Amino acid sequence: MIESRWKKGQLIGTCTLIGCLPFVSCVSLATGQDPQMDACALAYVKALEEGRVEQMRTSRVMLGYGVDPDSPDVEGAELFFTSDEGRNWVEVILSNPRANPIPFDAPDDGLYGFVFVLHGATGSMPRPKPGTEPHRWVMVDRAAPHIVTRNFMPPEPGSTSRDVRIGWLVTDVNNNMGQRPVAISYRTESESLASTRSIARSLEASGEHVWTIPMNVNGEIVLRIEAEDRAGNRDYVETRAFAVASPIKSPTTVRVNQTVSLASSLGDKESHALANAPVRLASDTGKSQPDVVVSAFALLNESSPDEIVVEKEAAERAKKEYDLGTWHRLRGEYEIAIRRYRDALEVHSGFNQARNDLAGTLLAIGRIDEATREYERILEMDDRYAPALEGLSLVQIKKRLYRSAHATLERLLRERPNDPEAWLHFGDVCMFMGDRRGAREAWHTAAECERAVASLKSRAKRRLAIYQRDSLGAAD
Repeated sequence: MIESRWKKGQLIGTCTLIGCLPFVSCVSLATGQDPQMDACALAYVKALEEGRVEQMRTSRVMLGYGVDPDSPDVEGAELFFTSDEGRNWVEVILSNPRANPIPFDAPDDGLYGFVFVLHGATGSMPRPKPGTEPHRWVMVDRAAPHIVTRNFMPPEPGSTSRDVRIGWLVTDVNNNMGQRPVAISYRTESESLASTRSIARSLEASGEHVWTIPMNVNGEIVLRIEAEDRAGNRDYVETRAFAVASPIKSPTTVRVNQTVSLASSLGDKESHALANAPVRLASDTGKSQPDVVVSAFALLNESSPDEIVVEKEAAERAKKEYDLGTWHRLRGEYEIAIRRYRDALEVHSGFNQARNDLAGTLLAIGRIDEATREYERILEMDDRYAPALEGLSLVQIKKRLYRSAHATLERLLRERPNDPEAWLHFGDVCMFMGDRRGAREAWHTAAECERAVASLKSRAKRRLAIYQRDSLGAAD
């Protein structure tokens, strides 16, 4: 039910929407149009950004109002609606003018604005006229998005390539799509529909994606493209099944306990400097890597507990390029570092540590879309890789994709339940989405975490102090 309140001749909204997504849009306004009409259309955009557009998947809407104790008694009500952003208003014929709430049956899907006109012993509220801003916006949306796949290019039969290209176009009859409504997943043909695993999320309504199939995924594969609109209507399409060749393994093996030291790839002077420098990812927020000697196990894409089949020479070559990239990054030579990291990945595409540092470096210099793609590629190969989950969540927060960031941080906290920084960011995202209670609980967890440094505890407590003083926040 949508509720409003009458006080001293004004209608005041009291409905709080929790968990609504931010929205970035523009409204096309013809030149020379009535400024009042422009204001009404822009008021809709503002309401959408602030989460004040009620999303309904049913044609019946219950519209209620309340009256404060110091307001005059309501002797009757009228209800008006617009379906063209305030240009024209239509009166709803009420069988009972005293009814509260008032039922409204939408004649069709689409955007509706509502204005109450309440009557009392001391007077009446004004009736709406062209350009009047509605008291309530409601989107009636019962139609799922329509998805079309384009440019689907699986690996050629017999090819050793593991890259799959797929494009899509998503449209919505009610023009009610969110900012990034598309997700891609996969399953093997023998698995059920419920067994799909994520490839990428929060993609635009029209686009293309290249997925590198993980080495441990083989056989007949099916891709799924799914889209969801703001009202929660969703649909998906699946590609035809395609086969991917099993990887050819080299007979050379590297034991997990073997290590590659920096001294083997850098000169003595550079090795000493790097070994004594704090190794930080550009996307990190104060966490350093525990050491500078990396196990060969960390370089590999597969995860046998005893031994890993890999080209030993390639692993050493990739490690050398990675160490050089880190050396340049620590000196602020980011473009050189990016080239070195990419060279390491050319040799070994499953070197997640190198790809994660590449993504962090790209993020540090503002190349956000490239950083996003690198984080997503890591998670395609290992959906539990915590550093990539952390980096991706920071990218999503930076791009104001709060719903996506919320989901990514939930995944990160499953891997790192005692990570105070993740809890702090999770609280911020909850607040951006309107979930004040969830935000306070997350900030409290961050402040109480034993691993939290003093500065982080201070940030969390400052947020709690601000929103504990907020009467709206304290009441929910």
